[in-house]
Amino acid sequence: MNQWIETRNLFYDKNTWTKTELARESALSLAGLTKHLAKLLEHGDIVCPGVAGSTGGRPSKRYVLNPNRSHILCVMLQKQALECLSCRILALDGSVVGEERVESGQITLDFLLECIERARLRDPLVDLVVLSFPGVCSHGVLEVGDLKQLLGVDLKAAIEARFSVECRIENDVNCACIGYAKARRCANVAFLFLPENAPVGCGLVLNGRLYNGHRHFAGELRYLPFEPRSIDRFVETLACVVAPAVIAIFDETGARAAIHWQTVPLSYRPCLDWVPDMAPFVWDGLFTIAIDALKKRTMERKEDL
Repeated sequence: MNQWIETRNLFYDKNTWTKTELARESALSLAGLTKHLAKLLEHGDIVCPGVAGSTGGRPSKRYVLNPNRSHILCVMLQKQALECLSCRILALDGSVVGEERVESGQITLDFLLECIERARLRDPLVDLVVLSFPGVCSHGVLEVGDLKQLLGVDLKAAIEARFSVECRIENDVNCACIGYAKARRCANVAFLFLPENAPVGCGLVLNGRLYNGHRHFAGELRYLPFEPRSIDRFVETLACVVAPAVIAIFDETGARAAIHWQTVPLSYRPCLDWVPDMAPFVWDGLFTIAIDALKKRTMERKEDL
């Protein structure tokens, strides 16, 4: 990978650095870093607002990620009493720039595109759209899920063609699992979602990476021959098949059923963490996916992206 890009990506991991800190982290020479930082400053990826606190010697310049180099549009699709679309515009440091929530009897492709267009008109800095969907999405095409009118639609292609921006789409529970794993700093996590009026869902992060499986079908526990709320069986199946360190559980009904372990030996049982809400983890997961996409970008100027 280009050393400029490697240096830039360190600012996505931690927003502020001195040159000495970067040299320690990257193993690059101070002379090389000076050149890379100059390029990043010219490109607008970082800014240099001042100096770091002195420890007795000459104060070091502090370099900071430019949060407004571009913005990210995160979109969460949900099926509740009505179908719901929530939008959140984020700066590159994760701060919320704007948000909107709309409900509809049916979220069509045109309705979704209009909401995205509204968000981009309000904020022209948006050049990346990341969307969570309650179901299976393979290579941008929605294949299985609760929003039946969108099944078979190549949503990624539709968004990129309409707005000339990069788009990433991921299952909503996968997003929650990514967000949970990052927040809890855990490399092996299963996130179990028990909706009130829909089939169970599950996201998997194994060895620090989202596991999608063949055609993004991993975690579709709805197809197991169990009753919809057989929490014991779901938990024991996950413990035996993927052996996560933690199973986070969000039950939309608010219940917290006792888990009766039957077959898994005590020393191999994962920690169970009942969480009060899934949405904050979905937002965190969407932002994490966005940052991963930005890290893969080359150093073209913004107007060429």
